[in-house]
Amino acid sequence: MAISGKAVSLYFEEKLQEMFPDQNFPDSPDPESSDEKEREDVDTEDSEEDFIQPRRNFTSLCPNGSQWVWEGLGECAQDGRDMASVCLGLLSIVCFMVSSLP
Repeated sequence: MAISGKAVSLYFEEKLQEMFPDQNFPDSPDPESSDEKEREDVDTEDSEEDFIQPRRNFTSLCPNGSQWVWEGLGECAQDGRDMASVCLGLLSIVCFMVSSLP
């Protein structure tokens, strides 16, 4: 894949030179520069890929909320307004899906 990318890059650079022969274009940077290689080699202890999100506790974070909204959507719906918002949002998604059918 890298070979085809370089070939395309060279092709377009040649076309640029043909179209604008009197201009100088800067050389494209090498994608495998030494700085990037050094950054890849450095493995930090606190990288985001290694961090596991703790499970959020329903009873402490959403004490008066709806359990199914918390588990299904990850949101806290505590009062009637929140529940109406969730229900109308889900209804709008269902209506959109039904309108997409042939």
